[in-house]
Amino acid sequence: MDNAFESESKKSFIEFARSLRRDRDRLVIQLNLAQKEVRDEWERIEDKWDEFEHAVASASKETKDRVNEAGEDIREAYRKLETKVGLG
Repeated sequence: MDNAFESESKKSFIEFARSLRRDRDRLVIQLNLAQKEVRDEWERIEDKWDEFEHAVASASKETKDRVNEAGEDIREAYRKLETKVGLG
């Protein structure tokens, strides 16, 4: 009788472990996708940063609004990315 119980317990344990592995594998995939999404977002922000630095370097009274707008866009993108990665 003990042997049958141990066999059933082992089967339950193995199924539980399989279920956890499926959950783990699914989470690994989701994390990799999230990391890619965050990297892609970072690259978009970096493009804006490059535009911002160029605008600052060549700023004149006529470009003041453009520089301010680019800076605010970058600030907002940073805040959104901080929220995504759990910093904000």
